Amino acid sequence: MSLGSSRGDHRFETELLGQRFIIERIGTNGDYQAFCRLLRELDGKVDAIGLGGINLSLIAGNRRYDIRDAVLNGLPADLLPKRTGPQKAPKRTREVEALIIRNRFETDRSMYEIADELARLGFDVSARLVGQVLADYGLSKKNG
Repeated sequence: MSLGSSRGDHRFETELLGQRFIIERIGTNGDYQAFCRLLRELDGKVDAIGLGGINLSLIAGNRRYDIRDAVLNGLPADLLPKRTGPQKAPKRTREVEALIIRNRFETDRSMYEIADELARLGFDVSARLVGQVLADYGLSKKNG
């Protein structure tokens, strides 16, 4: 596959060690949307796709951006870095702080176990939040 001219398209069939191969070059004449449609169409239907001259990641400074999804889906949003970890910030309330501190004093749980217990009770907490609350109150975290 190529974003280049379709004038260079070529197809040939051959057999090697009893296995039949079809090798084809398909150009999309600079049409990025056609390139993306063709890539999605062939994905999973062919054994190999060659993307000559294309990088599936971009490097800017010390950051690397994976654009494989953008090529397969054709969506500009896929060019943005993916956020890992929690998708929303845990809620730190007075009630959550009190439960964390009570758990720390009344049990021998680590910050991970306290977070699991509060999550089981329906509170949106993470071990990191538990650790922050304990540190803010000058309490040890008991990491494990």
